[in-house]
Amino acid sequence: MLKKEKIYNVCVVEDDKFYLELLKSYLSARPNFNVTCFTSGEDFILNLGLKPDLVILDYLLDRENPYAMNGRNVYKIIRNLSPNSDIIVVSAQQSAEVVFGLVQEGVRNYLMKDKQTFHELGQLLDEYA
Repeated sequence: MLKKEKIYNVCVVEDDKFYLELLKSYLSARPNFNVTCFTSGEDFILNLGLKPDLVILDYLLDRENPYAMNGRNVYKIIRNLSPNSDIIVVSAQQSAEVVFGLVQEGVRNYLMKDKQTFHELGQLLDEYA
């Protein structure tokens, strides 16, 4: 788990620019979080050298590009290349098949994008730092 004394690298991967800004503002309010944002899984993967302590990951990324990576693909790569990174999936995806598939992949924290998201995210973040 994360410790309070350290500055943590937090990466947000979200294609909705408005929601990305909301997440960035919310996370940046924590003084020990250094937040970097990405609008595609591909851009984020190219920057895994940042060695994120925590990744906030959307499931549907770049809906306009049918070949874009989705959150499950990005999650698998993070697990392989940055196994010490904690990951929280935050998505509007309500399909039981998608959520169950992510849980089978090892996702422990899945939050629905709804009016409770930031409250639930805050509770998870309190566990980290």
